[in-house]
Amino acid sequence: MRSPVPLPATGPHATAPDGWAEYNALAERVLQHARTHLGMDVAWASELDSGQQLFSHVDAEDPHAGPALGSTDLLDGSFCVRVLDGRLPNVITDARANPATRDLPVTAALNVGSYIGVPIRHGDGRVRGMLCCTSNAARPDLADRDVAVLEMLAGLLGALADQAGLAHGRGIATRERTVRAIDGVGRRVVLQPIVDVHTGAAVEAEALTRFDGPPGRPDEWFADAETVGLRTALELACAASALALLDRPDMPPVVSINLSPAAVVSDEAAELLAAADRRRVILEITEHAPVADYPALVRALEPHRAAGVRLAIDDVGAGYSSFRHILNLHPDIIKMDISLVRDIELDPVRQALAAALVTLARTSGAQLIAEGVETHAELDTLAGLGVTLAQGYLFSPPTAAPALDGYPTATSPLVSER
Repeated sequence: MRSPVPLPATGPHATAPDGWAEYNALAERVLQHARTHLGMDVAWASELDSGQQLFSHVDAEDPHAGPALGSTDLLDGSFCVRVLDGRLPNVITDARANPATRDLPVTAALNVGSYIGVPIRHGDGRVRGMLCCTSNAARPDLADRDVAVLEMLAGLLGALADQAGLAHGRGIATRERTVRAIDGVGRRVVLQPIVDVHTGAAVEAEALTRFDGPPGRPDEWFADAETVGLRTALELACAASALALLDRPDMPPVVSINLSPAAVVSDEAAELLAAADRRRVILEITEHAPVADYPALVRALEPHRAAGVRLAIDDVGAGYSSFRHILNLHPDIIKMDISLVRDIELDPVRQALAAALVTLARTSGAQLIAEGVETHAELDTLAGLGVTLAQGYLFSPPTAAPALDGYPTATSPLVSER
């Protein structure tokens, strides 16, 4: 089997072949099955366009037999065009003896003794290309049952190609949408304050990104960006927008940004952080983000932490990875996941886990922040367990310019009356 030509071979598909890789792999198997099942010497799939056919996939026992992979030829002199317009049947059992084919140059050029070919169609019936097999020798045994097998395989190729085209179209749209977001179109930075539970003052804020339009949620945007190889670029663009807020006088003293480990180790992240006032930056790494190489991540973080950047591990308690992050990265801040905070006043197990994190933070010299605080009862319970910093809708939703003080505290009448 010769390596397939990515389909289509030209145009935007050549640079963004998402959807076509799987099609190519399956097409290889289909051609091999067609050739071996029918006992032929060569099988190929072609794409028809503007009076030409591109030989996109070729399977042959002899690598020099059959049409050259990736080559094009005029349809006018081919068996294929004659099958499509009805001048030839789908099966030619002896091409050298058949008056309609014996004198065609292609018969000698491809050493065609026998031929069987059927169209590959789109779902709407339009012809996409041809699935063909040839043998060097005449094959008087070829019959309509063999045409039926090839038609079944051609139908499969057509359906797979349509699916690949749809997937590719989605990929192109995702890429274009993501590039616009990287350029700043349709996205904005919002801040959610992190509050001292005893004073009600915002000591820092987490910078979050909000996108206009589908797919909607930020995690869906970043997941989509990853499918087109642009997740790191999008993360860094969002981080740059967040760090630009440090120049505004109405901003909290410290801003926390989110970056994946893959983004942190990039040269672009190093330049971005080096250009900021790193004493005012917290770098959050989510619990869910895999770390392929902890030593490399530690080395990338080292100059920034030495210059004042504080490291936070996000979503601690949501899974086992967070404790690996803590052990390997020795963070300055541990952020308790919302799953531990929700209704904590009603659940002794959540309270025990929160208390354990308080102890872990104290022992390791880290700050502990409770995320997702939404009720006064949750705040009171967390404060009673020793949590001093909290974040959540009880204090403020993410907003363009959050207040810096006046939030509920664990000792305020508003809280203790509940």
